[in-house]
Amino acid sequence: MIHVTPTDAIGWLALAPTLKRDDKAPAWLPIDDHSLLVPGPAEGLLAGTVFTAIATRGTPTRVVAGTLGKIPYGCDQNQLDVITFTADHLAPGLVWLVPDSAPRTWSPTPLDITSSRATQTQRRYAVGPLGLELVRHGPTKGTLTLTHEGRTLHTEPFERGEMEGAAPSPLDLSSTGPGIPAPVAAWSFAPSGPFLVVLEQPGYEGVTLAPWLVDDEAAHLLQAMSLYLYSCAF
Repeated sequence: MIHVTPTDAIGWLALAPTLKRDDKAPAWLPIDDHSLLVPGPAEGLLAGTVFTAIATRGTPTRVVAGTLGKIPYGCDQNQLDVITFTADHLAPGLVWLVPDSAPRTWSPTPLDITSSRATQTQRRYAVGPLGLELVRHGPTKGTLTLTHEGRTLHTEPFERGEMEGAAPSPLDLSSTGPGIPAPVAAWSFAPSGPFLVVLEQPGYEGVTLAPWLVDDEAAHLLQAMSLYLYSCAF
C-alpha cells in the first residue's frame, strides 16, 4: 500500500451530468449538455488547469478546466454555480479529477460497489476490498461501520433530522432517503490501496457528497473535496 495523507493534493470531485433522466440516475445528478462540471466557485481551481478524469467506469481521459457559469438545478428556478470542463462525455456520475502533480506511484482505478440483501434495520455494501455496514439503533439513528478485510477501520453515527411535514416513519435501510448514507463512488490509488470512497449523505433540501481517504489504519474525511448540492425543500 502506498502512502497518501489527507493533506496531499488529491484532486477534486466533479459531476458528469446525465443527458436524459432515468430511474438509475441519482436525483442529485444535473441534467445538462456539458460533459463535466465542478460545483463552484472552487478555491484554487483555475481555468486552463489540466487533470486526468477517472469516472466510475470507462477509461481515464484528459480534461481542461474552463470558467465559472450557472446551470438550472433543482426546483423553483434554482441555479447551480459550476466550473465547466472541456472533455469528452464521461459515464454519468461522480468523477475523480487527478492533478498532473500526482505521484507516478498512483494508478487510480474505479472500484465496484455492490449491496447485499438489506432489511429495514441493516444493510451491507462491498466497496472493492472494503466493507460498509449500516445498522439502525432507533427510529431515526444508526451507525456506519467501515472495514477492510474484516477489520474495523472507522465507525460513526448517522441520523435523520426533523423537518415539518416530513414522514415520521422509522429509517428504512432497505431503501434510500434523508439521513441514510450510501457509497456512490470509489477508487483505489493502487491495487492494494489506499482508497477514495464517496458517501452520499442526503438531506431534505439537498445532498452532501463526502469523500473519505481510507488506508490500512483509518478513514479520513476530506472536507476540502466535499460537495453540497442544494436542490430545494421537499
